[in-house]
Amino acid sequence: MDTNLTIIASFEVEFRKARWAAERAIEQVSDADLHAPRTDFLTTDGNKPGRDRDAELMVLRLSRTDLLAL
Repeated sequence: MDTNLTIIASFEVEFRKARWAAERAIEQVSDADLHAPRTDFLTTDGNKPGRDRDAELMVLRLSRTDLLAL
């Protein structure tokens, strides 16, 4: 097999593994837990300059079905 095809096939296998793991993780959380307002909660208190808490409530959030369809 061509080296490029081998590399592409390897990426595809790894992508499918990662997607499978992500889908299993999504199944384990409630819909309310699918959105985290903080990205670095272990190192900061969440009060970032420029953070617009009111706007966070207006963000379109994907449903579980929509998220799994990505």
